[in-house]
Amino acid sequence: MALPEISYLSGWYEEEKNAQLTYRWMSRQAKLSVKGLSKEKKYVLSFLAGHSFADWTPELTLIISGKIISVEQIASPFASYAYFLPQEDNLEIEFNLSEIKHVAGDPRDLGLMIGALQVIDLSSLESPFPLTGWYLPEEKDVLLQMPRKRWIKNQASLALRGDRNEELLLELILGHPFPIDNSPNIKIFVNNKELAEKRITSERQKWLLKLPSSEEFFIQLTSDHAFPVDISGDTRSLGLFIHEIKVHSPQKVEIVLGEGWYEAESGEFYPFHWMQQTSRLFLSSAELCQNKYLSFYAFSEYANLTQELSIFLGERKLDSFPLLHKWNFYSLDLQEAVQSKQKEVPHWLELKLALNKTFPSRYHPHDSRELGARFSWFSGHQDDELHQKTLAFHQNARLNYQEMMAGKTVLSSFPLNLGIDLYARCNIKPPCVYCLWTSMKKLEGKYVHVKVDEKTLLGYGPFFTSARTLVNCSFGEPLLHPRLKEILELCARYRKFIEISTNGQAFTSEIIDALVGKPIFLYISLDAATRETYAKIRNDNWDAIIPRLVELNKKRKKFHYLPKIYMVFMPMKVNRGDLEEYFKLCQRIEADAVVLRPLLYLHEPKIEAYRGGYHFVYKDELLPEEEIKEIITQARKLSKKYKIPLANQFEFGQRKEPQAEEFESGLIDFQRS
Repeated sequence: MALPEISYLSGWYEEEKNAQLTYRWMSRQAKLSVKGLSKEKKYVLSFLAGHSFADWTPELTLIISGKIISVEQIASPFASYAYFLPQEDNLEIEFNLSEIKHVAGDPRDLGLMIGALQVIDLSSLESPFPLTGWYLPEEKDVLLQMPRKRWIKNQASLALRGDRNEELLLELILGHPFPIDNSPNIKIFVNNKELAEKRITSERQKWLLKLPSSEEFFIQLTSDHAFPVDISGDTRSLGLFIHEIKVHSPQKVEIVLGEGWYEAESGEFYPFHWMQQTSRLFLSSAELCQNKYLSFYAFSEYANLTQELSIFLGERKLDSFPLLHKWNFYSLDLQEAVQSKQKEVPHWLELKLALNKTFPSRYHPHDSRELGARFSWFSGHQDDELHQKTLAFHQNARLNYQEMMAGKTVLSSFPLNLGIDLYARCNIKPPCVYCLWTSMKKLEGKYVHVKVDEKTLLGYGPFFTSARTLVNCSFGEPLLHPRLKEILELCARYRKFIEISTNGQAFTSEIIDALVGKPIFLYISLDAATRETYAKIRNDNWDAIIPRLVELNKKRKKFHYLPKIYMVFMPMKVNRGDLEEYFKLCQRIEADAVVLRPLLYLHEPKIEAYRGGYHFVYKDELLPEEEIKEIITQARKLSKKYKIPLANQFEFGQRKEPQAEEFESGLIDFQRS
């Protein structure tokens, strides 16, 4: 069906434009006609109105088909107005002003500036549409029909298309930057019925509401006061700032974070949300139909199993368990919850998450927020084996901690870290000048060619099931493994972190594709920032490595920046002058950290090599302690300068208080127990 036709009749001047919209000045009285309406549909007349005269608020009377619909006082700043239209085929609409203005040099009778005038078919809305009480967007790239990045008055409304056959979830992100004492209470009315009330006390708050089934929604936001100009510093009548409004359908596979969650942040491994002490989580019926289990990663700051998470459905506790220290995978059985909440129409299941205690504020003195624990990657799954192995992992981890604290020397539990030896061959021959390759291969003897693959890992039984992190300890290049893809997929399926060290010369597009998206700590040992230095410790393949690192970084951006790229630098006499250029290189490839790693101390080493025109003598390359301290200090300064985190393995295993001035992220051992 054709769109309604709007015709400007008498009382309108030609179109003009400013930075944000196209508008027309009207005189004291202006008329327009609307044709082509359908009596079977509901329509709204929507427009923005304002003017350029301070301290002037003329009355606008809106008359539709001879009937007065509204009388409004119009202030200078542009704001939105909207009115439901009578169900007629054709309409004549009059705009009548109580007074007009004249400006020297302009012969026109200036009334109001009217812009973005349109007739909206409510049944055609694809997203929430702002009606009355909205000021212009604060950012120029936000479209006028979008309810985001905008201040509203103390009364505002929006329209939304619904469906009688589903329960929608309305997500509002709103707030204000003013003192908490001035915080307003806001009520939400849906189709003229009060649905909820809340006090908005911060700059950014999330509010989720389940909307009853309906074909359309007329939603009103009513605040008990606007901020006066002496507080806001703004002549507009400011109610609240709307960051964003979203609508979620239960027919889409989706999990939505409700109140009690902060905005997403970047972490050492996963993007995450801090949870307050309590929070809400909404699961769509489509999610529940497709999956039996709810899974997530959580990071507790407590290392003593005393922080507990409880999950409720209404007043009923579904589960309760201690959170393990560091990032760990969790799996929750939802089948009982789903059976108890069956509905005829698609709906949302609401869960409440509660922690018994929060992260003490003395450990985050510069962050005043209430911090509970970190959570990431909420998703559903229906893998029964994964669920059972996850429960077994947690049972063992708790037992392992209890046995450790009891000082037991004979353990019933299994370790949380599993050292593996994936591959014994290397692609750098002769080996790197400092490498113990030859002596290690002699020690490995007949076991040097033992096959280790995904079947081997599964054959480790409870050692594999109980491991949170697999650490590859091989003297070889693991990326050459013929079944690397299968090994990584196995670890990803069972949510195992894996540490892999590589010399960087084995990258191909196929290997990069196998790495991306997997929970891998990838340590890339270059130890040089220039072609010349690299040739002195390895070979002349420098030019082939950097493009592959760029490719890896580009591809991993589409998969949550996985794997994590840790660039290893071992300070030696040969590369002493490369440190700052190394940080620049890491900045270029967007590495997650520079790893400062000590050259292994050997008693009376006999290792010597001629490479790249350089005579490498192992004992001479070991730098004195004072020089190492200087390098660490320099590295810390470069870390701040180039905004690349520093992981200092010279202090490997040392644990500093989180509020210590020189506290550095425990990137190297943060997933090891």
